[in-house]
Amino acid sequence: MFRKLFIFCLVVTFGMVGHIFYLYNHREFGPGDFNHPFILTRAPSSPNETIKLEASEILKQPFTYLGCGGQMTAYESPDGRYVVKFFNPRSVINKTWFQRPQKLLLLNSWKWISNTYFKKQERLEKYFKRCEISYNDLKDETGLVYIHVDPATSLSQTIQLVGKDGKTYQLNLETNPFVLQKKVVLTFDYIDNLLKQGKINEAKEATRQIYSLFAARAQKGYKDRLQALEKNYGFIDGKPVQFDTGRIRKDQRVLNNPQKEVKRVISNIKPSFENYPELIEVLEECLN
Repeated sequence: MFRKLFIFCLVVTFGMVGHIFYLYNHREFGPGDFNHPFILTRAPSSPNETIKLEASEILKQPFTYLGCGGQMTAYESPDGRYVVKFFNPRSVINKTWFQRPQKLLLLNSWKWISNTYFKKQERLEKYFKRCEISYNDLKDETGLVYIHVDPATSLSQTIQLVGKDGKTYQLNLETNPFVLQKKVVLTFDYIDNLLKQGKINEAKEATRQIYSLFAARAQKGYKDRLQALEKNYGFIDGKPVQFDTGRIRKDQRVLNNPQKEVKRVISNIKPSFENYPELIEVLEECLN
């Protein structure tokens, strides 16, 4: 009996270790990875039923693989107007642990494996909360249309996804949390297009609007540790938005002194404008 129990525990342990390695090393995720049923046990919100119906209509069309990031995998609508993003299940893992495999022999290995395995839910919970605050307080600044991270926001339908492999999948939207956003034109693609058309004044106005985006965010007390302007920001119908909301958080110090936060952000994004000296001047004018 003891031998069978030992073999069972060994199989489960190595199975979990293998799964952890998969989540840590795997850089691409697909429809089979986005199922997180624990969202149905979260505290329900009070979604606007009209917006919920609109989101349901949008998600009746098929979406095609667009790209995979560290936090989410995105699919694009056929009309190019919307993006639906699903949460990747990657765990939080201490890299140095894998450099010392002898730890597998220690008596507390099971405790470590269990803690690491279940930190996946902890990590997802953090991103859910950041999506919620972005949707509730920064909807205009993020281009968010709808989020599903609790039972009340569930849509009783499936979505058709075309994966990176070209295969078609049907995904149940109840236990697969997601974010629905308007699709953006990346910041410098938008600015480059204006400059190629000789629309210098429009490019300068777009830069002023970028400043206004950060000012509006700071005035609401929100900040983002990093500003990857070329990757995480873009334009929708001529307005700048932050479409990556994974690091947004509220800080009382920002609320108390938003101008200090704006100065920090502008200092961070100036290097991104090194090929646009006339636009750097616009940012400096805005600060002054």
